[in-house]
Amino acid sequence: MTLRVGIISANWGAFAHLPAWRAVPGVEVVGICTSRQETAEAAAKKFGVERPFWDAQKMVADPDIDIVDCGTRPNIRHAMVLAALRNGKHVYNGIPFAASLDQARQLRDAARASGKVAITDAYSQWLPAHRMAKEMMQEGLLGKPFAAHCFFNLSLFNKPHRLFPYNWFSQGGLGVSAMRNLGSHALNMIV
Repeated sequence: MTLRVGIISANWGAFAHLPAWRAVPGVEVVGICTSRQETAEAAAKKFGVERPFWDAQKMVADPDIDIVDCGTRPNIRHAMVLAALRNGKHVYNGIPFAASLDQARQLRDAARASGKVAITDAYSQWLPAHRMAKEMMQEGLLGKPFAAHCFFNLSLFNKPHRLFPYNWFSQGGLGVSAMRNLGSHALNMIV
């Protein structure tokens, strides 16, 4: 059985998630969605994806899609993820997966009610250096940890460059920031 994936986001979704999905046996990326027809069609052509969508609600209702990968900004993905779950889709949701605690609870409840697999993007625990550090802590080779520090050395904290595609990280109210995104990954890793 082949699981068919639709990706909402031709930026990070296409750059990071599309190659990962294509590396999984038994999975086929069949759809890509942006907010405009011309960008959806261009992304589908560029990335070799069969079906462009420019309406996320139509994509998540499509019976030929089994998994929805939602990599958009947290402040706009809430309705998309809820609709995907209500349409019986498995969901892969970016991190941070919600713009507020209330939205997080709604998504959690919808996922439980759907009976489908709904996961959030958390990759840090799989990076080789992080895995080794965690194993060393578990084996007692580093003593017993009682505190942790995370250091971010990213352009997200610097003056935004006009060509950087994620300048919206610095805009308040979007449910995202370098600290929320990367801090979430780090927190997930050490738990």
